[in-house]
Amino acid sequence: MASLIYTKQFKWTWFESFVLFLVLVCIVIWAVSGSRNATIASTIAVVISGFPQLKDSWLRPDRATGWIYLGYFFANGFSFLAGKTWSIEDRFYPGMCVPLCLTIGLIALRGPRPPEPKTQTDSFV
Repeated sequence: MASLIYTKQFKWTWFESFVLFLVLVCIVIWAVSGSRNATIASTIAVVISGFPQLKDSWLRPDRATGWIYLGYFFANGFSFLAGKTWSIEDRFYPGMCVPLCLTIGLIALRGPRPPEPKTQTDSFV
């Protein structure tokens, strides 16, 4: 984080403050009500904090990012299927991240395509 700030590649906006607030809320929920509710709160916070990436992928699609998020989609899908029980602790996080990662991945994959190779036509004059 310090290197991002030092190189001026990072800008703190209202959204970063909001995400920090969500982190603090998740910690309070965990301290007050335990891990089940903390899992729900932190998963919702992760999905909310994924919206800027979704917006970025829509405005500036990048195929490399798309492939990475499709990898996350498969990892979360396998994690969802591998859950031992149908409990919040085992299935909620990967179950919520599957549609998020798939959406970001597909939106980012519509990125700039490589240029078409020029075909040389023979012209007889």
